[in-house]
Amino acid sequence: MSNSSVAESFSTGHFDKCNAYLDQDIEWHIVGDTTLKGYEEVANYCTQVSHYFETVTTQFEIHDTIKSVHQIVVIGTGYFYKEDIQINKIDACDIYTFREDKIIKIQSYCIENK
Repeated sequence: MSNSSVAESFSTGHFDKCNAYLDQDIEWHIVGDTTLKGYEEVANYCTQVSHYFETVTTQFEIHDTIKSVHQIVVIGTGYFYKEDIQINKIDACDIYTFREDKIIKIQSYCIENK
């Protein structure tokens, strides 16, 4: 998978497709929320998010993907529904830093818009 495909998959919650692309020393900064350090912490958090996604219907829209030599920026919106009623909307910007085709850093900005 290309780096941009990995980033877009991660941003849209397809974490299982991305595990092989996570560096052992990855850091994920979810601004205003938490910082996860290392493959285990990031993978465990992704598992928790995946379990939540199983309890709702999700719809993700990617508005833009910006590419540079070592970074990919994914800008998009996530919609979350329960019983066909929208319960949440998140506008997000995820900045991925790659080294040798592995994600070494993610910076996520998420804004809740109901």
